[in-house]
Amino acid sequence: MERKLEAYRRSGVAELVRFDAEDALSPLRLWDRLEGDLAKREVSKSELEYPDVLGLFWLIEPTPKLGSMLRLCRDSAGLDRLLTDEEARHAAEARVRELEAELLRHQSRNVGCQPRPK
Repeated sequence: MERKLEAYRRSGVAELVRFDAEDALSPLRLWDRLEGDLAKREVSKSELEYPDVLGLFWLIEPTPKLGSMLRLCRDSAGLDRLLTDEEARHAAEARVRELEAELLRHQSRNVGCQPRPK
């Protein structure tokens, strides 16, 4: 890890995030660039971490498929998560079904209705 960290130091990254789902004690590690070097940040066990570069919060969340997963959230409570591709697809499909049902209801109310001539 030290060799990789040195490479990141030289590359000039402003922030570094390391997530290891199998590390029960410290799954999330963060480094911030301070005075030209990467300094390890203390990670809270009870609060979400806010990366300055992204402007979002890190959340470690248990999932049935992957075990622990690192997520990004818009809020410090972890409620407004950025969707994964799969979640976004499911949300879009649900919205399409909702709009199709609304269209059918609208069409069934207007069956036999003709617009009035002007």
